[in-house]
Amino acid sequence: MLIPLLLAPLAIQDARVDQASINAAIDRGAVYLQTVVDEKRGKGRKKKKKKSRIATERLGLRALVLYTLLKCDVDRDASAVRELVDGIAFESADQTYDVACMLLALAAHDPIGHRLWIEELAALLVGWQEDNGAWGYPGMIIDLSNTQYAALGLWAASRAGVEVAPQVWERLAHATLSYGGEDGGFNYTPSGEGATGSMTTAGIGTLALCEIHLRKAGAVPTDLEPKLGAARRAGLAWLDANFSVETNPRSGAWLYYYLYGLERMGGLAGSHRVGEHYWYAEGASFLVPRQDEDGSWQGGTDLSQTCFALLFLKRATSGESQPRTPVVGAARKADEQGAIRLAFEGAGPVDVWIEGWRPLDVSKLEWPGERGLGPRVARVEYLADGELVGVVLGDAAQAAFGARFRFEWVPGRSGARTLSARAHVQPPSGGASGGAPLILESGELAVDVSRAAPAWLASRGPGVGPNLATGFRPSARASSKPKKSEKSEGLADREFEAELAVDGLIGTPWLAAAKDEKRALKISYRKASPVDVVRIHPARIPSRGPGFLTRPLALEVQINGGKVHELRLEDPGRPATIELAARTKIKRIDVRIVEVAAGEHPAVGIGEVTLHARETDR
Repeated sequence: MLIPLLLAPLAIQDARVDQASINAAIDRGAVYLQTVVDEKRGKGRKKKKKKSRIATERLGLRALVLYTLLKCDVDRDASAVRELVDGIAFESADQTYDVACMLLALAAHDPIGHRLWIEELAALLVGWQEDNGAWGYPGMIIDLSNTQYAALGLWAASRAGVEVAPQVWERLAHATLSYGGEDGGFNYTPSGEGATGSMTTAGIGTLALCEIHLRKAGAVPTDLEPKLGAARRAGLAWLDANFSVETNPRSGAWLYYYLYGLERMGGLAGSHRVGEHYWYAEGASFLVPRQDEDGSWQGGTDLSQTCFALLFLKRATSGESQPRTPVVGAARKADEQGAIRLAFEGAGPVDVWIEGWRPLDVSKLEWPGERGLGPRVARVEYLADGELVGVVLGDAAQAAFGARFRFEWVPGRSGARTLSARAHVQPPSGGASGGAPLILESGELAVDVSRAAPAWLASRGPGVGPNLATGFRPSARASSKPKKSEKSEGLADREFEAELAVDGLIGTPWLAAAKDEKRALKISYRKASPVDVVRIHPARIPSRGPGFLTRPLALEVQINGGKVHELRLEDPGRPATIELAARTKIKRIDVRIVEVAAGEHPAVGIGEVTLHARETDR
């Protein structure tokens, strides 16, 4: 049999707060955030309706609240979650922080259902990467804070199955190294105004993300690999020399931002200790007693501080918090063949982790003075049907303790699949391997995937560039929009007018009235450039599944008053596509829905009409 993993470092036993107190604080904080989101002002017939507090907050913060609620295990069908998902769908994002937080939230909410939306946002981030590989405020300062959030957003997109080119991560790695100072810490800008705790955790975490994705792609440059490890070790040494959980080292400001950075760094770089400091135990002991009675931190004056505190306590990045429900799904008999036992839950996405190690291997690999604490793990690689799908870093300078090296796998196809893992372990100095890493492997774990990324994503034909339509200054008219009496839950506070089909936002649909038999949309473009591809996306309410709205099955589309294209929409998430025989300057598109399939809600419509040029021709 295998040794079960410890749930947390042994030092947590000496913390001033126990796991039950931490869990209670998380629950109170999640209730507080839900209350803020659900808060309605100005109720009553004689009172003028006002926006709720959350509606007045900036886009990125609302996305951060959504991400926090989901990481705190709030049900995705909760009213606060639905309101936040639908709310962010109706806004254009033009800041790195906003897009990054949206990606984190959408990937946590439904990485499969939101796949096209996630792709769209990831493309924005990639397009905003500066020549030096970093990110900043548009047209303003380029800094490590924006850069780390861009990295987190692309990490979320990658975990959802979106391909981010290795060159993006390589350029990012070089940029992040430029923020490192001679003392090992990381600065806000490369000018070197002085390292701080928050920026040092940002530097370490971002370099870890670069290594994760470059290793997954098999594209770590030989000259870059040693620099990544050396910079992370230097950063950890700086944090050890300046460690605190009561202030942001060498700054004094942005304490909660720093603590969440500490959690991200620990999760991404696999470090449960900073020197002799068990950062989680010390941070939790600081945070829990400082929670206000209503569940907030700092009086709730800035919701981000409550979010950062909760994300820290929940260990949101690694998912290593103590499970509240029994672990299910371990194929023990098949997996006993390997040195590692895997466990999993879910049928798409699939959460997989290391549940235990074979005693004989562990006894040989534990370092002196670390008996019972597990081997030192540099990284764990997860394979699906023998193909590398994910990398989780460890810290080869520390025993693994109870680390489970969790990974969320978004399958590319459904059906019977196999998962396996190999752990790169650093043996004790002077061992039989001479100090070279050893690889321990698991057996194969059988997984029956029932929900995966739709197959058509991998067979979309020639690659196309971004949506060009918004630059053509479109306007739209429709045969109708939903009547007030038709706006049930999920639709009540929105106007689904024709312009939403050309606003550049994939989650904002035009909907027709339930009794409208024409169901027609007319689009005009005041400017035009040649395009090759027209895509018409089905309407959907982002917080609901594809079966919520009545679904269009057949369309008639006329371009510039010419030939009528008859299109079928067999897949509820797949856009109907017209590949033009010749590049065409489009001035007008007429769309008519001629056949529908029943849904929970009678409304039917169009999500977005987009225009594209083929990438090979641009």
